[in-house]
Order: sequence, then structure tokens, then C-alpha cells
Amino acid sequence: MHGSPLLFAAYLDNLLQRLQGGITFWTCFGLVGNVLFSSRFFVQWYVSEKRGQSVIPVSFWYLSLVGSLITSIYAIHLGSVPYILGVLPPTFIYARNLVLIARGKKSPPGTVPADAEVTVDPHAPAGTHPQNMPLAHPVPPPEEDHAAPPAAAAAVTGKAA
Repeated sequence: MHGSPLLFAAYLDNLLQRLQGGITFWTCFGLVGNVLFSSRFFVQWYVSEKRGQSVIPVSFWYLSLVGSLITSIYAIHLGSVPYILGVLPPTFIYARNLVLIARGKKSPPGTVPADAEVTVDPHAPAGTHPQNMPLAHPVPPPEEDHAAPPAAAAAVTGKAA
């Protein structure tokens, strides 16, 4: 119990010594990356509150990508392998999400991309999205084949096809 205050004092002393080294370009650069990356959660929270439901806006992914890239460069500058491995790989995921979002925006206005998963509302008019938006490629109703297959016809009539 007696060591706790001494340990905390040593931590504060170490922190003060590091801060007294001056604020460098790299310190500011790393802080900018952290601020951008962290701000994405506030943006997501704000947009979700505004819409009344949990959503992830596109700006979330841009802040993730830019903040992660800056922080990755800072980690590389420091030469810290654990830091690099913690911040660099997710950068590719953020970029991929932005690519997927961009692909979805290339569809004609008011349509759903052809490869999108669509849950059909049974009460919506045929060929529409659940929010009654026209589909990019509406699925035609299945064709009904009223003719019996040859084997079935033979069984009913007793004659081979």
C-alpha cells in the first residue's frame, strides 16, 4: 500500500520529463491522427441521435481511414511494431468499406444495387424494395408451367410420351 503513492509520483515525474522535451512535429502529427480517429465515434453518435436509430454515416469511415493512416505513419516513425500492427491493418478495412459504399452509389437514383441483399415486405407492391423504391433489377414473377411433365402425363393417361 505504501508503494502506490510512490509509483504514481514516479509516473507523474516521468510524464513531466517527457512533456518538457517539447512539442515536436511528430507529437502534433500523432495527436491529429488520434483526434481524427476518435472523433468518428462522436460523429456516429450525433448522426444516430439525430435520426433516432443507430447508423454509421459515411463520414465515420473517412475519419477512420484518415485517422488510421496518420496514426500508422506516426507508429512507423516511432518504429513500434506492436503499435504498427494495431493501427495499420484495419486501415484496409476502412478503405474497403468506402469502396463498397461508392459502388452502391453508382446505382441509378432511387434503386437498390443488383447485388444488394433485399428483404421483401410481403405487403409491398411486386417489384419494389421494402421502402417501395423500385429495384435496380426487379425480379419477374415465376412463370407458371401448366403443362404436366411427360412422365406425369404418361402416368395420368397410361400412354408413354
